[in-house]
Amino acid sequence: MNSNIYKKIKIIPKILTYKEKIVLSTLAALALASVAFIGMKWINRHSVFLAKNGGTYIEGAVGSPKAINPIFASANEIDNDITHLLFNGLFKNKNDEIVPDIATGLTVSEDKLTYTVKIRTDAIFHDLVPLTADDVVFTVETAQNETIRSSLYGTLHGVKIEKKDDSTVAFTLQQPFAPFPSLLTFGILPKHIWETVPIEAMRFAEANIKTPIGTGPFKIKRFKTNSLGIIKSYTL
Repeated sequence: MNSNIYKKIKIIPKILTYKEKIVLSTLAALALASVAFIGMKWINRHSVFLAKNGGTYIEGAVGSPKAINPIFASANEIDNDITHLLFNGLFKNKNDEIVPDIATGLTVSEDKLTYTVKIRTDAIFHDLVPLTADDVVFTVETAQNETIRSSLYGTLHGVKIEKKDDSTVAFTLQQPFAPFPSLLTFGILPKHIWETVPIEAMRFAEANIKTPIGTGPFKIKRFKTNSLGIIKSYTL
């Protein structure tokens, strides 16, 4: 039975005209292409693609970095992009949802005025110094200093911050503001590096450009400057 079917299929090319062979070949090719397309759609729909570790991140931008520093960065697109790679905040925006970054917990008082944040005890800066509540308090109080004209000044103006212990800080608001955690996504500065820098010199300090230290997934490995000493590129 199978032998007879095979013989009939085998003689088909002999009885078809040239035009019929072209039509049949075209239909067969279209059928194969359709099957391949449907197969790829099925694979894409039922597959989970995982990111590969390592690689190179390249971003080109017009201008040059001014201050790779969370309390200044949002005023400059280049600074802002690099700062987000080098620094962590208490919280972060992930897929339009505010989730913990170096925070491990958040409690809100009954009057909705005090937000108490627990901090990870394993967070360390790139120079291997642990991040503590002191760094969070220092960052906030520095940004609140009107002298340095921080881009965070308006966000944090009127907010009181208090260290409860080495891994806990409390923010007290003047009036309830439900989205307050979304304001705590700015990076945390290392107090041990910045506390000796005069407040009026902070914006122009070398630590903003050549040696920014944070807790983020990337750190400055090296940088290149042009003939005028202006940063041309960073390698992270």
